[in-house]
Amino acid sequence: MRRLLAVTLALSALGAPAAYGQTAPSIWQQLDQRCGRVARAFEPYHWPVAPFTVQHPVRAFFGDPRTFYSELSGAPTPSTPGLFSFHNGIDIYGRGGTKVYALVDGHVIRATVDEIIVQGPNGRRFQYWHLLPKVSVGEHVAAYHTVVGVMRPSFGHVHLTEMRSGCAVNPLMPGHLWPYHDHNRPFVLAVYTTSREGASLNPQHLRRPFELTTWAEDLPWPAVPGLWHGMPVTPALVQWRLTAADGRVVVPERTAADFRVSIPPNKDFWTVYAADTHENFPELPLKPESLERGRYIFRLTPPGHPLRLPPGSYTVTVTVSDTRGNSDTVSRPLVVSSSFPAAAFPRA
Repeated sequence: MRRLLAVTLALSALGAPAAYGQTAPSIWQQLDQRCGRVARAFEPYHWPVAPFTVQHPVRAFFGDPRTFYSELSGAPTPSTPGLFSFHNGIDIYGRGGTKVYALVDGHVIRATVDEIIVQGPNGRRFQYWHLLPKVSVGEHVAAYHTVVGVMRPSFGHVHLTEMRSGCAVNPLMPGHLWPYHDHNRPFVLAVYTTSREGASLNPQHLRRPFELTTWAEDLPWPAVPGLWHGMPVTPALVQWRLTAADGRVVVPERTAADFRVSIPPNKDFWTVYAADTHENFPELPLKPESLERGRYIFRLTPPGHPLRLPPGSYTVTVTVSDTRGNSDTVSRPLVVSSSFPAAAFPRA
């Protein structure tokens, strides 16, 4: 009876809604409160390259990791020196010299050797990167008539960012860039159990507090030609939950990443992504060559807050989705073979 009571209390501390209600809003709740309303405004626009009403390949998605490591000779970690950020737009494929057009009627408020910003109505701005500018600051532009710049041959794409009230908005969410279709589904490649220090743990014989991460990716549709063919992008949404062997919910569904609407501040990069995350490097001769292909490892449990479960069998279920509702769900068994002091599980 004593043992049953201890198990029940431990499960309650980990999974009860009350424990969640006593914690601060997650970074995703804060993001939705700050940007959700303005980002969801229904004001669709076409593609910035001709033909405007035909979908073009997108080689990098909103929220993809941008990882500029000072040294990259092995598996990267949060302590590896470098600059880390969330990709705040999408990269639309094109050949050098491709004309890029204004998406709204407005005025040019910035025009540098690499960046152009057009201010449109209702506080909306569009940023275009990696172009040779064809406009000047103060110039009036007309949607789909004014060429704001041409793609630089060395980049082979235009980076497009949509800004509303200081929030970067995902152009691929419904009601924005159109037409946009996605016939690929993202997928979960692996679920990992590690110690707080990052050491790999056997999920069938867990004898210490552990953290959960997942490796997930998506592929653009239509496929991107050239060097970027087959290079992965990130899912727009990563969620997970934990259940006991009898089906009881230990950890209700939680959001590990949600780029469907906007992105969190870059200071939260290593709260969302985990060690061994890096972007695509198809144009760099890296050793080992596997580093050329992006790898996206998402934290399920918040950093520094490992799971402490009573002995027993559990199932962790991870679901990944894109902005069009395509999804993949994977479940993996966990076996805890010794007990730890129970602790409430915080929100990320």
